Amino acid sequence: MRRPTLAAALSALALTIAFAVPRFARADDNDDIEKDINDLAAQQKTAEGGKASAADLEAMAKKILGTMSEIRKLPIKHSVTMEVATREQIVGYVDSRMKEEMKPNELDGQEAALKRLGLVPEKLDMKKFMLDLYGEQVAGYYDPFKQKFFIASWMAPMMQAPIMAHELTHALQDQSFNLKPFLTPIPDNSDATSARQAVVEGDAVIAMFKYLGHQSGMDITPPSVGEMIRNSMASPAYPTFMGAPAYFKESLYFPYADGADFIQKTLAANKGDWASISALYAHLPKSSEQVLHPEKYLKDDPKPVDLAIKIPGWKEVHTDVLGELVLRTLLAGFLTDDQARDAAEGWGGDRYRAFQREKGPKTVAGTMVVLRTTWDTEKDAKEFEAAYLALLPKKYDGARSKSDDHGTTFTTIEDGLARVERSGSDVLIVDGAPDPDTLTKTTALAWPKK
Repeated sequence: MRRPTLAAALSALALTIAFAVPRFARADDNDDIEKDINDLAAQQKTAEGGKASAADLEAMAKKILGTMSEIRKLPIKHSVTMEVATREQIVGYVDSRMKEEMKPNELDGQEAALKRLGLVPEKLDMKKFMLDLYGEQVAGYYDPFKQKFFIASWMAPMMQAPIMAHELTHALQDQSFNLKPFLTPIPDNSDATSARQAVVEGDAVIAMFKYLGHQSGMDITPPSVGEMIRNSMASPAYPTFMGAPAYFKESLYFPYADGADFIQKTLAANKGDWASISALYAHLPKSSEQVLHPEKYLKDDPKPVDLAIKIPGWKEVHTDVLGELVLRTLLAGFLTDDQARDAAEGWGGDRYRAFQREKGPKTVAGTMVVLRTTWDTEKDAKEFEAAYLALLPKKYDGARSKSDDHGTTFTTIEDGLARVERSGSDVLIVDGAPDPDTLTKTTALAWPKK
């Protein structure tokens, strides 16, 4: 069954965060670059005049397409269809794509799971929030499903060039590699989906910087593109994004910022040869871990986790892989950033399944999540186990924990029970069981038969 995910939907729409850099910025001055980016982003939000005609914008885009072909070392195999679109048209497209990607029952199941895990506030209306976020962030975009470049009609000309450079790189990628599979969610695995989208977006980000350097006659690519992008995206010009839960922020940061770092490091290791980037499309990273730690790419593939369980009286409403990125984000919501980063490193694989009673409330309170993780070493597993045990009392205010006869630990929470149990390099978490009997039976079902 094809089950799209929110994290996948955020990237699969192929939207562009509207960031840009000045044409004559200095490569050694990240602070100035970030300030100029924020200034330009603010100008985009308020610019009313100086708009170019549709014909001028299309002519500009065709010229930039040729330049990007030279920079990115990808051929123009055929012309790119273009259309100048209003914000309303683009937001309407976003809404229709979201409905295609996520059916209401699938969205409801994932929403309940993310809220039970603690990644999303319980009172947040996620669909409304996502549409607001899209409407705020959307700019020009290339749609591989229609093979068309939509140009934002409302943007000032000074903002168009870098976005065109970015999006037309996607057009060139599409002609050489066929982007549709890369932007289609992998069923039940948003972590792997995000990893391959990081290649697509990171490639276009670095190509955009090379374009701006080409225009200015100097290399303006900063030493750490990812850090600069994170700082520039956290702009008062985007209040919805600024107020977003960390889960959504990281889902949007990752393909652009971490993807750019991955591409930048790959290029550096291959003396700037773009052929090394093109080769990635035949061997895409398989996890956020491989993007976050390029040294693990092709050397540390994720391990499949067996969690094919059925619980009598319960219906599965969602399943997914969290990955190092989302596990780190989850932990960072309750622990320090350093604690979260250290505990999430060494990730080997995971799988979670969310269940709701067949006859019961379809709410967060009525949702139980079973998460199994596997780690590179037993030491890594112990670090994650300790971090999650430290998380629970903060997640559920007033929670109490104690050890049972087997040395495992469970925590009583307001609306149920949670259990954290480790076996070697595997850690099992059951969160939201309504009673001790369900907790015990679910824990037994979730461990593989020996």
